Amino acid sequence: MMDVLYVVGSGSTHNNEELRYSLRSLAKMAKNIGKVYIVGECPSFIDRDKVTHIPCADMYNRKCKNIWKKVLMAIENSDIGNEFLMSSDDIFHIKEQDLDNYPYYWKNGAQVSVPASMRNTSMWAIIQECRNLLTKYNYPLWDYGGGHCLHHMDKSILLNMPKITREAFAGKYGAPIDVMMGNAIVKLKNPQVVKRKDIKLVAVKDEEDFYRQIGETREFSINDKAWDDFVGNWLAKRFPEKCVYEK
Repeated sequence: MMDVLYVVGSGSTHNNEELRYSLRSLAKMAKNIGKVYIVGECPSFIDRDKVTHIPCADMYNRKCKNIWKKVLMAIENSDIGNEFLMSSDDIFHIKEQDLDNYPYYWKNGAQVSVPASMRNTSMWAIIQECRNLLTKYNYPLWDYGGGHCLHHMDKSILLNMPKITREAFAGKYGAPIDVMMGNAIVKLKNPQVVKRKDIKLVAVKDEEDFYRQIGETREFSINDKAWDDFVGNWLAKRFPEKCVYEK
């Protein structure tokens, strides 16, 4: 049974409805779910008898650093398992998932990078910080980034990376924890990895466009515009019933 940790920020544009439907899709489509944890903001519709909440306010003006802080807060202040899966609130599962055998996804078979067109943007700087840390500590440079699927976390590995953790917080932006953790796991545990097309919907014209974009994926992520365009209504129809994690 695999525990799942939702890292939730504050100020949801859609009143945390993304989290509601992410949990409903998880409950319906996944098996071998262990305990579910939420670190950060916890909406009132969550049943705290079924979900463990670890309060943690955003302390930094950088998203990557806040995520690092929240993951560390969760593992230090809960009984979450040594191996768990990290999720954001906008990951939606649309095909059956076995969490005990959830793949180690490698995005598009690529190295950690951004297009040349994004040079000198904040994303470019974040990735450069990440590449520099991975190179310094002799980790691979595979791209597990994007946050558009679940990410494997290993508590024992993470807690034995104090120098990397300190340097991630010391940087201007903070290296993404999913990328750092993914490469650490690959180096230390050598799991089989699976190439995955990155699925984040940024705009959806209509139902036909929606299905064309998601293709055969098992899960996908969205931005606010895609929710407003089509996906919010689609999720409400696809997962209309409350799940075990709701009051």
